[in-house]
Amino acid sequence: MEQSNLLKMLNYANIHFRKDGLSRFKELHGQYIDRTLPEKFVYFAKELNYAYIEKEQVDKISEMIKQGKQSNSYDQVTILQERIRKSIIILDYFELDRFTFQCTPKDKYNMQLNRLAHITSLLRQDTRYVFGYQSNDEISISSIGTANGSTDKIYYILGILIQLGNNYYLSDGDDKIKINLQNAHNKSFFKNDNPEQVDIGLANLGSILMMVGEWNDHHGYFQVTNFTIPFFNIKKKIKSQMKNSDLKEILQIDTFGVYKKILKFNSNLEYQTIERQKSLNIYLKDDFDKIWILSNFSLESLLSIQLFENLIQQSIEYKLMPPGAIFFMGQFSSQQIPNHESLYGNELVKVVKHFSEYLQKTLLFFIPSYNDFPLAYSMPKTPINLSLYIKEPTQMMHSLSNPCRLSIKGFNIIIVRNDISKEIRKNHIQSFQAGHEHLCETILSQQYLGTFQSNQVCYKWNYDSAMYLDPSVDLIVLCDLTADQFKYQTIINDTQVMNPGNFQKQDFGQISFNNKKQTISCFTSNLNQK
Repeated sequence: MEQSNLLKMLNYANIHFRKDGLSRFKELHGQYIDRTLPEKFVYFAKELNYAYIEKEQVDKISEMIKQGKQSNSYDQVTILQERIRKSIIILDYFELDRFTFQCTPKDKYNMQLNRLAHITSLLRQDTRYVFGYQSNDEISISSIGTANGSTDKIYYILGILIQLGNNYYLSDGDDKIKINLQNAHNKSFFKNDNPEQVDIGLANLGSILMMVGEWNDHHGYFQVTNFTIPFFNIKKKIKSQMKNSDLKEILQIDTFGVYKKILKFNSNLEYQTIERQKSLNIYLKDDFDKIWILSNFSLESLLSIQLFENLIQQSIEYKLMPPGAIFFMGQFSSQQIPNHESLYGNELVKVVKHFSEYLQKTLLFFIPSYNDFPLAYSMPKTPINLSLYIKEPTQMMHSLSNPCRLSIKGFNIIIVRNDISKEIRKNHIQSFQAGHEHLCETILSQQYLGTFQSNQVCYKWNYDSAMYLDPSVDLIVLCDLTADQFKYQTIINDTQVMNPGNFQKQDFGQISFNNKKQTISCFTSNLNQK
């Protein structure tokens, strides 16, 4: 963003930093937002002899705090606190580290090995697997080098499925073994205790697979009798209890290690009002907090804007509480370099301002598609520059990465916009299994949010860890447009998976948080549903 626009935002917040003042403040006091924040600013400025903030600004802050305390009112302090909070959020977006874009063969090779090492580490936590020696009770996984050419027994092996010429191989980085999948079964190694849940996923080129079989010395290949995707039982991390938290309405955003920030959904005043309602037994709405997911939201057509306006109007008409956040998922523009003058981003701003009273406490997040500018057809994606799409973004609009990890009230959520299904179908080595459950099972077993053939999409290989799936995740939102016929929500191994569908077909997703039961639920909706 141009320097003038940045200064305009900072002037709105009435906070002006010198040098690296914001970084220094966060280093000393962190980003924890509470009632003491204004006092921290004053102490910070005086402690460092006004090296980072102008003295007259500090005097202004001190006077507001003094007036607020004398009148036994925190109205002035709350206003100031909100301004400071906004300035921190704004500046954070301009302190992003830029990607070092590496596409050397070594990076690609290390990317594949790191993915295999990640899966192996999870399998080692499951007591049903052992590595390196034979056992009668567990599955003993041998190295590919050990199984290659050994005719003495049946082996379990683990590796990455690759193709050289007309032959398939399984590779673990150190060795590779030629395999024969003719007459091999694709099924789980374990008995499925839940007959209604699929127990296998989709085997693809680039997938990490487990195989059992024996070496055929006559033909010179490993004859596979059964192969499957990895399956592991990992206990999820215990989420923080909402009722014991001082900050009930928290949204924490982690953009794959580039930056982290914490934002409040609601003000302290509103939170205190809710607590009073609870104590009077008039707080009857369990799912007070919710977020909306609008996938395939284009700024090149008025249709997305009109549908968004209809969604807000319907919510007001049915007297529904506004969402805590709305996530707009790209592709926002197909232009090589987006220009807000030829897009309809400003129309979106008009709608937001028109419903400002209803949306006053709603955060608006924009997550780019893999084919949005810049570096189209690449993953992961850094946050976009909103000023290219919208002339004057409002203070409630923020740009996030793809994929994006959220922690809301202790629940871990991952949102990703990547048309995975198309490439998985293209590279499946056997007949494609019907149903979205197999796709979800594949992603969970591979612990990966992208296609498995790294040459299908130009990945930033040295940032591939951003595509890993944390096994403790509670919900995965797959905004996969090529699978829009699979508008769904399902549960696989205690993890909820949802595809909100295509917003341009009036489909969208909702995530609700039950404050009383401390649960999370997701469902898909359509604007035509009443």
